[in-house]
Amino acid sequence: MQSAISAMGGLPRDMYTVKQVVAMTGLTAATLRIWERRYGVVNPRRTAGHYRMFSEADVARLRVMVQLIEAGATAGRAADLVMNDPSLSPTPAPDPPSHEPDALSALAGRFDIEGITRLLTDLLRVEDFDTVVSDWVQPALVELERQHQEGNLTVAHVHAAERALKRRLGTLLDSLGTASEEGSSRPIVLVGQEQEGGSELAPLLFSIALRRHEVDVRYLGGGIDHESWTAAARQLRPRAVILAVATPAGVEAAQRLAEEVSGMNPPITVWLGGPGLAGAPRELRRRLPMDLRRATRVVVSHLRAGYGRATH
Repeated sequence: MQSAISAMGGLPRDMYTVKQVVAMTGLTAATLRIWERRYGVVNPRRTAGHYRMFSEADVARLRVMVQLIEAGATAGRAADLVMNDPSLSPTPAPDPPSHEPDALSALAGRFDIEGITRLLTDLLRVEDFDTVVSDWVQPALVELERQHQEGNLTVAHVHAAERALKRRLGTLLDSLGTASEEGSSRPIVLVGQEQEGGSELAPLLFSIALRRHEVDVRYLGGGIDHESWTAAARQLRPRAVILAVATPAGVEAAQRLAEEVSGMNPPITVWLGGPGLAGAPRELRRRLPMDLRRATRVVVSHLRAGYGRATH
């Protein structure tokens, strides 16, 4: 499976992490930081998650410094030569993409679908997926709904924004591939939404989060009727099923489906999640945390504990 970074769409082609720069230059991370602080030969961009990212120009200056030192120059002299070479002089790092949650609403208000796609793509290039979801996607969707409730955006605006997000996230899910292989012992997990309504973004985001942990996720999408869910469970014999509940009205139907699926032989673990559970009773069975990171940890820990068992 691809690495988490490359599967996210990767960093911009001319930007590299500390680990990548170390591999490209032969420097240690400690030396890289010393040269950055003491000599100012690199000008890394810091993302909202406080990760340092280096440009092609940064890497070129570091490589020249390494060559000069290997030829006998001191680090200070090498830095002076590099800094005084116009072709290698540092350039200001570009600003990272905006994490402001109202950016989605502003773009939706103009029906700027491509703008939404570009914004999400830029964020995924410079931040970890979990950070993008918690710091931008979820707050942006809350703000989008607020703008709709206040009459500043129509249903058409909201749907356009959600379609743009789903299109880009769907591409991300596809890029992660699948963990399934002939004779693989990896457990299958079905993820989807039973009832119509809602944005269907919650199960899609959760599918991506699980697939990044090399779980063999089969994303079924939204609007899956009761009979189709049970048929899929019987055919694929998953280790677990994640039912997303989009609205409070869907809680009862999801509970009925969960009871039927979990009673199959061999038994299937069923979790309920999604925004529709916000006002549901606390005693609701196998209810996933609303936080994506925590919910992912719950499911992944359960699956890993069962890797040694016979597969379904």
